[in-house]
Amino acid sequence: PITLMLDNDNAGELATNTVGDELAKANVPINVVRLKKAKDPDEYIVNFGVEAFLDTIKNKVDYLDYKLEYLKNNKNLSNTIELVSYIKDVLKLIDGKDNLTKEIILKKISTDYNINYELLKKEITFTEEKPTPKNVKPPKKDKYTTCVYNIFYYLMSDSKYMKLFNQRLGFLKEPKERKLLTEIEYYINIYGKITLADFINYAENEEEIKELVKNIIENVSLNDLDDEIFNEYLNKLDSLLTRENIRKIKETINTSKDVLEQIDNLNKQINLKNSLLNKNEEV
Repeated sequence: PITLMLDNDNAGELATNTVGDELAKANVPINVVRLKKAKDPDEYIVNFGVEAFLDTIKNKVDYLDYKLEYLKNNKNLSNTIELVSYIKDVLKLIDGKDNLTKEIILKKISTDYNINYELLKKEITFTEEKPTPKNVKPPKKDKYTTCVYNIFYYLMSDSKYMKLFNQRLGFLKEPKERKLLTEIEYYINIYGKITLADFINYAENEEEIKELVKNIIENVSLNDLDDEIFNEYLNKLDSLLTRENIRKIKETINTSKDVLEQIDNLNKQINLKNSLLNKNEEV
């Protein structure tokens, strides 16, 4: 992505918007660095030092997030007329974006300003998705993938679920899933919290996880986060992973010619089966 860092004055802000809008029209990824309490990079370094300057660069924001904040400038959002003006500006800004971006921003506005989501949705055009051919069934997700996707939705929505996940499981079997886990933990460590909308924006610049995050958002739709349901997903995933381990151990027993190794694997298999029985599940 291209990073814009122009002077922190009216001219610099105007230039940021002019250049940023043109790059956005060309679908070029853009980040913005804003230098608070200093007119330009030289003044910022003199006043606050090189390390603070580098930290500011690390905390750059996506251009769309920058624009959403910029549109609030000189508006009193507690005033109904000015709030309506701001929302209309936002709707105009996101009109050409993909459906997912539109939905996330509309839901955020709905929550932040207590405005009915369906009412907002009527004010903007969503791209009509191509219908699935009648005789072609969409690919069915296996139980593991369904469970993992739902768990990730929780992990990307609130940092407390990462703590619960690490206490109960702490790992997933696929490399791409482990990569996403690492990125979520990194994000929480850096920012101290996580929200779905913010993490989706972050993931757009991370090629290794972008596609997986997109698949999760497209396949999971939860209106509310429920701790009890999250624990049910963890229990289900734990059982699925245990069953897979039992299957792999069984294959090893059948192929191994070492008696001691077979006995060791039999004990492992028994322990895993007992753990399932303790959860009142059939082996």
